[in-house]
Amino acid sequence: MTNIVRSSTHSIKEANTNKKDRLHSFIEEYDRIKWWFVDYLWNTKISWAPGRVLDITNCKFDCPAFISTVKIPYQSDSPARAIKLASGEALGIVKSQTEKRRKQIYILSKKMKEGDIGGIKKLQILKIMGMKF
Repeated sequence: MTNIVRSSTHSIKEANTNKKDRLHSFIEEYDRIKWWFVDYLWNTKISWAPGRVLDITNCKFDCPAFISTVKIPYQSDSPARAIKLASGEALGIVKSQTEKRRKQIYILSKKMKEGDIGGIKKLQILKIMGMKF
């Protein structure tokens, strides 16, 4: 069975100034909402199922696949669909970073158990420099 991907591209080259301004305003507001949700998810403990917790400050990196925006104290004039999409994108950002950190902690603990001092120092230096390993 073949999957069909339906998409279209739209040019704003011929759009009038008012439409361009409204589009840019919407994109800026969407970006602001997205980063608000990233900050919220990063700084707030979220229990989303029995025994499942996302709490960055306490190194609990169990990230949910979806979040409900109903109980999150966010106010905006933007459409609910845009807010939901921005929160989902923010969750993806947080999930990718927590997954990367979880893997780093695993490798570091493995090196510590092995007593690989050189490996531990290398990992810490790479972490300081912001490099992937």
